[in-house]
Amino acid sequence: MITVLAGGVGGSKFIRGLANQVPPSSIVAVVNIGDDEEFYGLHVSPDLDTVTYVLAGLDNDVTGWGVKDETYNALSMVKSLGDNGWFTLGDKDLGTHLYRTKRLKEGAPLSKVTREISNAHGLEVDILPFTDSTVRTMIFGKVRSDIKHAPDVDAKKLFSFQEYFVKYHHQVEISSIYYEGADLATLNPEVTNAMLACKKILLAPSNPLLSIGPMLAVPKLKDLLTRRRRDTIAVSPIVDGAAVKGPLQDILRDLYGDTSVVSVAKFYQPYVGTFIVDSKDSSFVKAIEALDMNCVVCDTLMTDKEAETKLAGVVVGL
Repeated sequence: MITVLAGGVGGSKFIRGLANQVPPSSIVAVVNIGDDEEFYGLHVSPDLDTVTYVLAGLDNDVTGWGVKDETYNALSMVKSLGDNGWFTLGDKDLGTHLYRTKRLKEGAPLSKVTREISNAHGLEVDILPFTDSTVRTMIFGKVRSDIKHAPDVDAKKLFSFQEYFVKYHHQVEISSIYYEGADLATLNPEVTNAMLACKKILLAPSNPLLSIGPMLAVPKLKDLLTRRRRDTIAVSPIVDGAAVKGPLQDILRDLYGDTSVVSVAKFYQPYVGTFIVDSKDSSFVKAIEALDMNCVVCDTLMTDKEAETKLAGVVVGL
C-alpha cells in the first residue's frame, strides 16, 4: 500500500501516474479540503473533485479544473439575475455538488460521500478527505493591484481561500496563512490506518502551503508524518525557482523571501526523509542534504501522461 497526500492539479496528475505504475487499489489518496467552500448553498470540494475527475478521465484539459465538454447554463442564469457569479460552476460539476450537499445534509460524513462519488465513477484508488471535520485555509494579506472584482477590498483583510484564489486571482501579497479549525480537527481513522500500514508515504508535487499545509496543521497527522519521516518522500513543486503551476512562487517570496527548492525543503524538513528535485535544481542538492534529507534528482515536470508515469516510477523505485 502507498499513501499519497495531495491536492490540486499537480497532485491529481501525480496520483494518475502512480496508478499506472502500481495497482490503483493499492493507493490511498489523502486529499486536501482546506479550500472547500459553500456556494449557493452547495458544498464544493475542489481538490477532491479534481482528483476524482482526473482519475475518471473527466477532467477539463483546457481550464485545468472542472469537467470536460462543460456547459454553464445555470451560472449564466444566476448572473442574469444580478449575482456576481465570480466562482465558476459548470452544469455537470453542479451535479456532483448537489449530490454531495444532499448526502451531507442527510448526515453522511464527507469521507463516505467521497467514496460514493468515487465508486460511481468506477475508481479503484481510495480517495479520502484527510478529515471529516471542517478545516479552512484563510489568507491574510492585501491585494497587489487593481484587478477585476477588487474595488470592495480593504487594504488588508482575511480572505477565504476561494476569495484569494478565484475572486482576486491570487493577486494578494500574503503576510500569513491560517488553517482555521485544524488544531481541533479529528484525523480520518482510515487515513490514520493507511499512514501506519503503508510502505511509503508520498507528498505529491502539490502546493506545500495551500494543499499540504492544511493537513500538516492537524496535530495527529503531523505526529504520524514525523514518526514515519524516513519512509516519507516529497516531490518538489518548484522547478528552477518557479512554480510549475499556481501562485506558489509568489507565496514563497512573500513568506520566505526565496523561491528556490530549498524553501520547500525547509518547510518539509521535519516530516520528509527524501526530497525529489528536478534536474534543473541539481545545484541545490548539498543544501538539501544539509537538512538531513536524502535528495534525488530527476525530471519532475509532468508535461503529459507518459511523464507522469515516469516520475511515479522513480518515486516507487526508491
